[in-house]
Amino acid sequence: MKYLITESKLKNLLIDKFGIDFTGDIKMITTVKDIPRIFFRLADEREFNTYLNRFGPIYLIERHGLVYLAQARDGHFGKWIVTDNRFHDYNERQFMDKLEIPPIGISLNDIIELFVDEE
Repeated sequence: MKYLITESKLKNLLIDKFGIDFTGDIKMITTVKDIPRIFFRLADEREFNTYLNRFGPIYLIERHGLVYLAQARDGHFGKWIVTDNRFHDYNERQFMDKLEIPPIGISLNDIIELFVDEE
């Protein structure tokens, strides 16, 4: 038997059963001016523009008093690269573990698609 779960049902399942709720915590960044200034210690505006143009949007995630930048990439660090405002880097699984998201088959991409706040 197959079950079809719509996005809204999946979102409700994550929130109600697992306590995973990123509502209002994720914002899509498509321009350098929206990147928090603290992250310019990692790269300058030109470099961030290059990242945006080459890999697409960067996501700003605020959780547990920390601010993270996440971007989907292919490379030695895995599909996603995530950096917090303390300048620690994480791959996707490390980041999901840090946010206490159990390995239930939900990816960071799924979380972003469900909870992103596109402006």
